Amino acid sequence: MMRVRAIITCAAITMATGLNAAEPIQPDDIAAAIAGGRLAQARAMIARADPGAPDIAAALPLLTAELALAERHDDIAYSAFAALRRQAPGDCRADEGFALAALRLNRMEGVREALETATRQCPDRWKAWNALGVVNDRSARWAESDAAYRQALATSPDRAKILNNLGYSMILRKCPAEAIALLREATRLAPRNLRAANNLDIARSAAGEDMIAQIPDKGSERWADRVNNAGYAAFLAGDKGHAMRYLSTAISAADVYPARAAANLALVQAVP
Repeated sequence: MMRVRAIITCAAITMATGLNAAEPIQPDDIAAAIAGGRLAQARAMIARADPGAPDIAAALPLLTAELALAERHDDIAYSAFAALRRQAPGDCRADEGFALAALRLNRMEGVREALETATRQCPDRWKAWNALGVVNDRSARWAESDAAYRQALATSPDRAKILNNLGYSMILRKCPAEAIALLREATRLAPRNLRAANNLDIARSAAGEDMIAQIPDKGSERWADRVNNAGYAAFLAGDKGHAMRYLSTAISAADVYPARAAANLALVQAVP
């Protein structure tokens, strides 16, 4: 958007974010905006906050890092949280934020330690428990995964992200029936969550369902993507015949097929 007169820009920001120029910015208000997904408002509040106010000065580095994480500026968030952990060891929000950014970047050094510290000191942090479940899944520590996901759900019941991760954990354990139940509930709670929907396709395929007949909008990009997911799931379940069929079908939609379908088919074909 082209820059216009500063007074108009300022007025537009105030109207869009609902800020009142006469009210001092409070750290809790910024944190609530970030937690609620009101990221433009959070940015505007940070920009308007008085860095000379003691409470703001103390809170601003952490809030800025949390905003970067929420906006998926993961490299920035990772560096910011790492610096905060060095400056103030034991801050569970900094430990959690560092671990979440590191997981997205697949930088695993120190992640488990950060999450175990965060959950020990602040046992109400569902994101930290959920992330700890993911970390345990990566090393097949299933009992520890279950304990972490249980704690996450106890802290934040009916959270689709937790149910999705636990469902995928069940896929990894080759327990598709349990995965299907969890992922159906995740998609009910968050119908627009494509990751949960994709994982549900994978679980159903792993359970032996004929997915080609059940996936709607045949020939669309989304259809091809879902058929590819079903093929890869069949491969993981040891069903090479169905895997070949699904992946070949996904590739047959020549104008839209996902490139990874060809890569997955080559992977399946290479297995005796």
